[in-house]
Amino acid sequence: TGPWSAVAWSAVASPVASQIRVIHSDSRPVLTKRASIALGSCPAKDVVMRVALSRLTYDQFQTVNVRAVVRNVGRVVCTYGGTGHGDQNMGPCGTFPLSVVDSSGTNIWPGPIAYSCPMISQSRLAPGKHVLVTGIWPKAVVTRSGSSSAPLGSYQLVVARRVTFTIKLR
Repeated sequence: TGPWSAVAWSAVASPVASQIRVIHSDSRPVLTKRASIALGSCPAKDVVMRVALSRLTYDQFQTVNVRAVVRNVGRVVCTYGGTGHGDQNMGPCGTFPLSVVDSSGTNIWPGPIAYSCPMISQSRLAPGKHVLVTGIWPKAVVTRSGSSSAPLGSYQLVVARRVTFTIKLR
């Protein structure tokens, strides 16, 4: 049930993008990509991540929301650093990395600074189970001297170091 109920699962992971049925209640199609990822104690062959974006072009008022479902397709429990239970986050302090790279190849978010993150606790993902993961890119460029709004242009949004989308700010 819920907004993810239309997502069909496959144990075969591929980083190739594919359109899926309807994921939003208002019938907007979503672009998804999937990949096998290592997760804590589990190797990549046992974990499939499906990442979804509602669009690839954003105007100044649209938030860059990233959603993913991570499923344990293996036979053992995956133990990893997370929030301890329930949904997980992606980003500089999240369970799953989220970064943005500009057209020159520079990591502009979370950028070159070290983040002081809250303590991460142990999470478990049982065989056949999934966890929802959400993240937001605040359309910011972070440098050692501070942050600013990202200029218009194209960017690579990278999730869990394995799934990449080219997005555009207009």
